[in-house]
Amino acid sequence: MIEAISDFYALGFPIRIALLLLVLLSIAAVSHLVSGGRTRRWREYGFWLLVGLGGAVYACLNDLVTYQLSPEYFTLGKGLHNGAVPVWLQVQRLAAEAGFVAGMLIGGALLMANNPGPDRPALHYRRLARFVLWPVAGAILVALALAAIPGLDVFGQRSDLARLMGVQAAADFLLVNRIHLGHYAGAVIGTVVGAARIRAARRRA
Repeated sequence: MIEAISDFYALGFPIRIALLLLVLLSIAAVSHLVSGGRTRRWREYGFWLLVGLGGAVYACLNDLVTYQLSPEYFTLGKGLHNGAVPVWLQVQRLAAEAGFVAGMLIGGALLMANNPGPDRPALHYRRLARFVLWPVAGAILVALALAAIPGLDVFGQRSDLARLMGVQAAADFLLVNRIHLGHYAGAVIGTVVGAARIRAARRRA
């Protein structure tokens, strides 16, 4: 799962947006068929957008911290360098792009789980918003768990990094790498749990 997430984020931002739009259009088509066109789309799209913006803010705040932990992760790992735009601002741009896409995917998955049916009404959007806490909690918990395993080197980079930048800088680089992977993996797990709990809540409604 971690490699699949990493491969997805290795794609250019325009490609990720195109894939995201394809997913959203597919979900909208399914929603239209299930609800017979009665879906209040402006509310759906508003929810989608808010979750996407929330993901962007979350990612920017996270990278404010991780950039301080390991600037090399972004300069060497991401190929960023000072120029007309300082590195920290480039980091924030990348974080906003990645976080927005992740937030939109999470929002789309939760909306899909909330699709109304003939015998299962959809949850109100205020109640639905509470389930966003599941991917947030998953991202934080898994990131903290991976950060607490200093010996974990997912991609086997430790030796090469140590020769390139020194032992401590390599350890900091790998720490930030684990934090980022933990956020992605935890968000996926939290989204699956959140979607399952939405369906359970709808059955009880």
